Amino acid sequence: MSQHKDNSSPRKPASHRAEPGQKGYVPPSTNPYLSSVESGRVPDFDVIKPEDIKGDQAVDSEPVLMEKRKHASQRSSASRRSVKGPRKGTPKKKSKAILYTILGIIAAALIVFYFVRPVTIMVNGKRLTFTVNTSADQVLATVEEQKDVSIKPGNLVSVNDNVLKEGDGYPFTLSVNGETLTYEQAQAYHVHANDDLVFSNGGNKMEPYTSQEEKIEPVMTKNGAYGSVAYISQWGKPGIKEIKTGKISGEVSKPEMKEPVKDVVVTYLNISPKNGEKLVAITFDDGPSKYTDQILDILKKEDVKATFFMLGENAKELPDQVKHVKDAGHEIANHTMTHRDLVTLDKQQVLKEITEGFQAIEAAGAPKTTAIRPPYGSLKMKTWLEGEGKFAYSILWTKDSLDWKRPGVEAIVKNCTGTNAPGDIILLHDGGGDRSQDVQALPQIIANLKTKGYKFVTISDLMKSDERISPDVVNMDNTMPSDAVWPTEIATY
Repeated sequence: MSQHKDNSSPRKPASHRAEPGQKGYVPPSTNPYLSSVESGRVPDFDVIKPEDIKGDQAVDSEPVLMEKRKHASQRSSASRRSVKGPRKGTPKKKSKAILYTILGIIAAALIVFYFVRPVTIMVNGKRLTFTVNTSADQVLATVEEQKDVSIKPGNLVSVNDNVLKEGDGYPFTLSVNGETLTYEQAQAYHVHANDDLVFSNGGNKMEPYTSQEEKIEPVMTKNGAYGSVAYISQWGKPGIKEIKTGKISGEVSKPEMKEPVKDVVVTYLNISPKNGEKLVAITFDDGPSKYTDQILDILKKEDVKATFFMLGENAKELPDQVKHVKDAGHEIANHTMTHRDLVTLDKQQVLKEITEGFQAIEAAGAPKTTAIRPPYGSLKMKTWLEGEGKFAYSILWTKDSLDWKRPGVEAIVKNCTGTNAPGDIILLHDGGGDRSQDVQALPQIIANLKTKGYKFVTISDLMKSDERISPDVVNMDNTMPSDAVWPTEIATY
């Protein structure tokens, strides 16, 4: 048995190691294991000693250890691959691809079926089955082939409806679910489930033609025979008529209305408040004057609102009174410039009286208005026409006090309160002469009507109470729209 000689030098204690700068000094290693050895500490490794080997166990040689490590590394790599999942192209992924392909084929088949599926419809009272989206022409061809219906086409006709060629009109007429379609709509129609189709004979088709358009000017018309209130309920707009000339027949048609004309409509009525509400309007003419402020004091004391129809020339002279009326919350309208009878004037004089009256009261502080009270209550349709839309309301009265006769206070009160009805308009004056009787009569008139349950309102508020009057015109400031056309003639009846 050979002896193995240990030529290694005995390990020196750490205390005998060379110090930095001495011969044999070795710097400490950064390797944890080597650092532990150099420091004298033994790392926590399981070290197999020769005396621990029992029996026939033997220590593997270095080549054998390397081979074992190789096999262990291969087993570890295989294990990691199994955790990460199958590689590309594995049977599992191929199965998913096949599944998606099958689903796509099924979806495509369903879509195709949806557009070619059979549906049941009614055709002229008979239940039939067609492929969805079948056209009207195809349906008709099928039912005609089955002799379920017999449809005749219409004729080709002239612009005056004379037959030019039989059977050359529209092939059929179609109603779907009770609604008759134009031929163009019928051509675009395709069946849907449960539709109810009715085919009938085709309509006539007009020959090709050229057309010429003519403008129709509006005229002035009257709505209502008489009323204390008149106003423009519709402004004018031209219409268009069409005349056709047939390209085949050469015939010229009668004029047909392509766009209807809108005539200017003047509506006359007596105010009828909703539900018979007891409303009454007190009005004053010919002011302002020295009596106006006295009347305003009475109205304020009695908490009554009124409407003042002022002369332009008086408003020019007494602008302060105009402002007093406005500031007290009363309504102001035009009584012309100089109180001339409009019916006796020519067109230019009518326009002058009206426009200058509006300008004067507005310059004195009155709000903008298009309402007038014609002097003497004198106004005809001819005057409306001559006014060129500068005024849109004419306000008369239902109760005349006859105060201009100076009949006495008692007579004035009786004339205003003898018999009354909801919607009454009472005529008094605050100018144009001695109005002392009006000042004395006014408190009695107000007290009498209050006792009867009447409420005092302005003309605008009185108009608002009547449901027949459009909300667009009740404020007495309606003006002619910029696109409206004023007529030059009055309609003949």
